[in-house]
Amino acid sequence: MHNEEYQGLNTSPEKEFLAKILQSFSTISGLKALLVDKKGNVVVSTGNQVPDCKFCQLIKKSPLGREKCRRSYAKAEREAAKFGKTYVFRCHAGLVAWAVPIIISKHQGAVICGQVLLWEPEDHFLDEIGTMVEGLEVDISEVKKSALALKVLSKDKINAAAYLLSAITNQITNKEMIPAFSKASNSLYQPFLSDTIAKNSDILPKPCYKPSTKIMENFSLQNKEWQLAANIRRGETESAEKLIGNIITSILSHNGDDIGDIKARIIELLVILSRGAGDGCMDSKEISSLNSKFFEELYAKETIEEICYWTKNMVRIFSEEVKKSKSSENFQAVYAAADYIQDHFKEKLFINEIAKEVNLSPSYLSHIFSQTFGYTITEYITYVRMEHAKSILSKRNTTVSQAAMESGFEDVSYFSRVFRKSEGISPREYKKRNLL
Repeated sequence: MHNEEYQGLNTSPEKEFLAKILQSFSTISGLKALLVDKKGNVVVSTGNQVPDCKFCQLIKKSPLGREKCRRSYAKAEREAAKFGKTYVFRCHAGLVAWAVPIIISKHQGAVICGQVLLWEPEDHFLDEIGTMVEGLEVDISEVKKSALALKVLSKDKINAAAYLLSAITNQITNKEMIPAFSKASNSLYQPFLSDTIAKNSDILPKPCYKPSTKIMENFSLQNKEWQLAANIRRGETESAEKLIGNIITSILSHNGDDIGDIKARIIELLVILSRGAGDGCMDSKEISSLNSKFFEELYAKETIEEICYWTKNMVRIFSEEVKKSKSSENFQAVYAAADYIQDHFKEKLFINEIAKEVNLSPSYLSHIFSQTFGYTITEYITYVRMEHAKSILSKRNTTVSQAAMESGFEDVSYFSRVFRKSEGISPREYKKRNLL
């Protein structure tokens, strides 16, 4: 490592522990992750799980290219630290990545993940990349060619992957999960406005070859984990308790008797369950409090038997807490408001009217709606309208104007602007790509 302030982590359990967490993330998501210090120097890399793509290999062949990568990381680290949340950026060569702030042993850094594309590269984008890599002593035609093979992730999938990293790193930062991990402000935690995390199997890269038995087992295990999250979200304690035993057996068969690896997998499971509990209307502060308690307890476990028993108990607690939340009047009012939006999104909607329908004040409804769903009411209305518009655009013999009018937008140009901001492409381009 290049930065002296990280020298103490060379052989420390903190570095080894975080390395295992990032390795698990990369294995599951197929995305490379790096821990960098304030100067952009790489401290931990998951290159063994996910090596650099051909594009990045070409860029890093150039000394100037490597230096520009370091500068990009350093700038991303500064921005993530400044705003206290995940920072999505384009690197110096034009690819999309994101930085999650983290504090380890009182030292500030960031986890960098990427680099990917938001959409299929077009001619103008390739020309832009050519301009951005000029002067790096690389074969520009090869760089453009390698850009065509880059992984393309939708905004929702990027948000889901970033959410997972953010939740993990912020728990490490905030909760002193292992000795010498310092506390940091809770303001670092920022869940992304995406329900994709609840069906996150799409993040995994789709192989172009016949999957091995091990890969199929991993897919099966992940599906079970998301089903468990769904059980938690619905407060189905009995179903959750039945499923967790099966999941624990699979985790043990995959990780043998390595307690460190098993704990890392349980932490991943905890992140998924936390999201399920949040989607199930459990208060975010209660989730944070439980997670703090759970992380401390998990670190103290010394045997596999203790971990298994503790994990089952954790699942039961989450499910019971969600069940309590669902019985509250606030929960019923919030979901009544969501139902009202679903039924009337084609009309002009005003928060005052929605609040009146559920017998709450507009300000209070806005507060608990955001707390429950992670969306403001306005964002939720836009989300519902976008989903309906996308379903119309995916059908033949429909127009952009028709999609706008039938989704509650009176102005087509405004609809196009909102659509591009939400989806990253125009309605017309979406239609070309998604015709049924």
